[in-house]
Order: sequence, then structure tokens, then C-alpha cells
Amino acid sequence: MPGTIYDTSIWIAYKPTKLPNDLVMSAVVLQELAAGAADGTILKKLAASRIMYEKEDKLLVPTGEDWFMIVLGSGFSLGARCAMIINAMPRCEDLGRCSIRAH
Repeated sequence: MPGTIYDTSIWIAYKPTKLPNDLVMSAVVLQELAAGAADGTILKKLAASRIMYEKEDKLLVPTGEDWFMIVLGSGFSLGARCAMIINAMPRCEDLGRCSIRAH
């Protein structure tokens, strides 16, 4: 399915309104936009967009192999990749608060 795809950073920074006819959407981008949604109205619009892209067969959904190949192609050693994953995991300082540790 060749086409144009925008990264999450493009949607956030430029908020494109004139879209190319061959635009395809990534499920990952939709999830990232939903995670940063300011309110329920935006979430409803994103949910409607997901359904539309899915019906039009323009929704790219990575498989487990896709995710695995990204890690393999990262250029980091296995130990470094494991450390990156562990360091990105939430750290709970107390029962009421959880955060991602920056590195």
C-alpha cells in the first residue's frame, strides 16, 4: 500500500488540513495522538478517523515482527537495547505517583 504517511511530530507541529489523496495513517501515530489528546472531543475525532482509515484500508498496523525488526535494526547491542527498554519503564516512587525516568 504505497502512499504518504505523516509522523506524529508533523500532526502536532503543523496540524495539516490539506491532506494528500494517497495519505495513509499509522495506528502508532493515532495512539500517540490519542495519548496526548487534551479532551474527549479530540479522542472521539481520533476514534472516528481510525474507523474511517480502517474501512478505506489505509490504516497501517505494525505486526509483532515489525516491532521486533525495529529493535534489531537499531544498531545497539542486545545489552544496550535491554537497558533502553528497562530505563523507559515506569518508575513508581510512591503509591500515588509514577513517572518515566529520563536518561
